[in-house]
Amino acid sequence: MLIVVSVVIAAAIAWFIVLWATEGSPLREKTDAEPVGIERAQPVTEERLAAVRFDTRLRGYDMAQVDALIRRLAWEIHWRDERLRTRDDEVDETGSRTDVD
Repeated sequence: MLIVVSVVIAAAIAWFIVLWATEGSPLREKTDAEPVGIERAQPVTEERLAAVRFDTRLRGYDMAQVDALIRRLAWEIHWRDERLRTRDDEVDETGSRTDVD
């Protein structure tokens, strides 16, 4: 009888550890939660990037939040590169027109 009670108690403890480690759901779904500090509608600035905070999980930062920030930064960098390329082309065109006049 003592063995059965010990096994039941050990199973209950293991179940609570699993629930705690997975934050209540052993089959937790991925979320696309945004990290705290940068809202989607705001431009990325040095100050806002320094203020970013990720939720922590048992094994580190919330992967979905980190992935969302990386995708956002990649988009911002691409957008800024396109703007710089457009401005460079405009400057080149202006310079070539001045040379012709």
